[in-house]
Amino acid sequence: MRLLPRQARSTAGRKERRSKNKTYAIRLLHFLDKIGMPYVIERLEDGIWNGQYLSIDLSTSNVIDCPLLLHEVSHWLLASTEQRQSPCFGLEASVADQQVDLAANKLASSIRKMLATQ
Repeated sequence: MRLLPRQARSTAGRKERRSKNKTYAIRLLHFLDKIGMPYVIERLEDGIWNGQYLSIDLSTSNVIDCPLLLHEVSHWLLASTEQRQSPCFGLEASVADQQVDLAANKLASSIRKMLATQ
C-alpha cells in the first residue's frame, strides 16, 4: 500500500509523538527513582497513589499529557512521611488542603517543564 503525502505525515507525526512519550517516560521513571517515590508499572488506571506506590501504565498512557500522574508526584513531594502512607496523602476537602492542591499543580507544571528539557 502506497501512502499518500498526508498519510505519510500523519504516520511520521504519530511515530514522533510515541518517541517523545517514550523519552519522557524514561525521564519520569529516572526522576521517581531519584526522589525515592515507589512506583509499579502495571495496566491499571494511570497516576494512582495507593499509599504504597504510584501506578503507571506505560502501555496506553500519554505520559507527557497525564496531569494526574505529575500531580500525584507533586503531592508526594509535598507530603510528610506520615501523609505518604495514605492513598489521598491524608488530605480532606478543607481550605488548607485546597492550597496544597494549588501548590501541587504549580509543582507538577514545573516538573513537566523540567522533564521536557532534560
